[in-house]
Amino acid sequence: MKNYKMIVSYDGTRYSGWEHQPGKDLTIQGKLESVLEAMETGEHPDAQPRRITVIGAGRTDAGVHARAMTCNALLETDKTEEEIQAYLDHIRLLHADAAAKLGKALRVPWVWLMGVGDDAFPQQ
Repeated sequence: MKNYKMIVSYDGTRYSGWEHQPGKDLTIQGKLESVLEAMETGEHPDAQPRRITVIGAGRTDAGVHARAMTCNALLETDKTEEEIQAYLDHIRLLHADAAAKLGKALRVPWVWLMGVGDDAFPQQ
């Protein structure tokens, strides 16, 4: 698995905040996770679908916006950082109103590969 850092910008007007909340499915974290899961599934259709967790460096309440929220996710992908960012941007523009896709209000302008594996500080 590869550890990716992402910078996310969003208009939180119609969202219930950053993180998962009981009884509320319209969160920024949830949207990112569902789109990244679809990306992995499309890349490896014969593999067992995997639950992806996006971890934010902070959180916002319902209706709050962010210009540069930092988050990360462990992904099993052969895509480059640029291809992941382009995929997220393409989905955002193609399916702006689809419930399981990124809306126009959510954008991921930067994606970086931070390392391989789940250890943020591997021994050299």
